[in-house]
Amino acid sequence: MSDLPDLSDRYSSTLEALDFAIGSLWTTIEAGTWRIGGARALEMRRDLPYSILDMPALPGVQIVVNREHKPLGGTAAERVPYQEWPMGHVRLSRAQIAEVVEPGRATELFSDRTAPWGKKADAEKYLARLERLRDLVSHGAMTHARP
Repeated sequence: MSDLPDLSDRYSSTLEALDFAIGSLWTTIEAGTWRIGGARALEMRRDLPYSILDMPALPGVQIVVNREHKPLGGTAAERVPYQEWPMGHVRLSRAQIAEVVEPGRATELFSDRTAPWGKKADAEKYLARLERLRDLVSHGAMTHARP
């Protein structure tokens, strides 16, 4: 991951990061290329939302993170203090989170078994959850955005 550029500072909000992730995944699905590996799989691990984590210091606030538990687009080797990334914070109810996570999971949008870079069918299901998350965020669940 450290060979990839860190894009997390380029996003002004979770909504912008979600738009990028959706566009990237949609393009991959439409291209029909499957069993994605190498650099493309690493880019997907960096750019695609993996989990919605509670912010204990901020009740009712969560952060959307990538597979490496970094802010979306992040590749930093060191631990990233989530409170320093308010543009990644969202406010979702437990019911809303349940709508977008993989069935049977508490906070994850996919598992290692159903990663969107593994099978096209898994990517399509994940894309539907990602689009629903985008809808929720665009209708008021976002807490901060950079100008």
